Amino acid sequence: MRKPLMRIPYTELLAPPTVRPSNANTIPGAVAALQNFFTAPPPKDLPRSTVVLTGAGLSVSSGLADYRGVNGTYRVNKTYRPIYYHEFLANHEARKRYWARSFLGWTSLHKASPNHGHYAIRDLGQLGLVRSVITQNVDSFHSKAHPDIPTLELHGYLRSTVCVTCRNEYPRDVFQDELARLNPAWAAFLVEALASGALDTENPAERKAKGIRTNPDGDLGGILKPAVVMFGESIAGEVKTAAEEAIDGAGRLLILGTSLATYSAWRLAKRALDRGMPIAIVNTGGVRGEDQISAVPDPDPTGALGVRTEVSTDVVLPALVERLQQMPRGGRA
Repeated sequence: MRKPLMRIPYTELLAPPTVRPSNANTIPGAVAALQNFFTAPPPKDLPRSTVVLTGAGLSVSSGLADYRGVNGTYRVNKTYRPIYYHEFLANHEARKRYWARSFLGWTSLHKASPNHGHYAIRDLGQLGLVRSVITQNVDSFHSKAHPDIPTLELHGYLRSTVCVTCRNEYPRDVFQDELARLNPAWAAFLVEALASGALDTENPAERKAKGIRTNPDGDLGGILKPAVVMFGESIAGEVKTAAEEAIDGAGRLLILGTSLATYSAWRLAKRALDRGMPIAIVNTGGVRGEDQISAVPDPDPTGALGVRTEVSTDVVLPALVERLQQMPRGGRA
């Protein structure tokens, strides 16, 4: 019997957010609210530090697509669906389809770099305001932009491949060279596609005509997969625990560029909510559990106990850093 396909969560528009404070619908208003969020004493006996949870929206300004935004993958291409983990392991054709996509897409990711939002997180860390980062992103931009801030890559990373048999890792750029060597027709197509600005691996006739060969792990002949958590694959227990500890060790949660659609992200936001942590969300469009987060009463509507804004992370975070750098050190929480 064919295994039923798992559902991709929240591919349709989520309910629009309620901006809070009300003036956080502009850059100056959002900066002021986030300044209050970072500098006000945390409630109860919570620590003063902040943990940051990020998603694909943070990397849009780096030229990468998000998933559920206005121009996100699920919005632009209604027929798109990822390769599921069980398919990748069981079906050689599925692996060929994945690596055909990845072969063409790797060049763009490899050339991309962190943006102003990533570097603003670095600056917030240097100001003593950010304790750690949890990211759903697999682009490695956080480790490049702020190597001194502990960063947990919740869903893994694309910079390596891993053998499912022996768990040895291999650099993805080396694997790219090997794919090009094994598939000269695809290598030529990549050069042509980059020159024309058109990349398409979804044409089955094109894939069949060119074919694609992949190399197994040279040691054990195992299957190489990207070092990411694929759809249908479980996050390692130690990673889940580390993420929970990062939430529990902070007194505030800053959510950037994510709709919290995946349960792995939402459960962390819910954990922070249950601990009574102030939560600030900077994301274009709605987020999962918006009603629960916005239902928390705020007797001091200045942003100290919570912020919700849709302004660009690439703009508001550098402006926030500039404002905070102008404050006397004693004025920062």
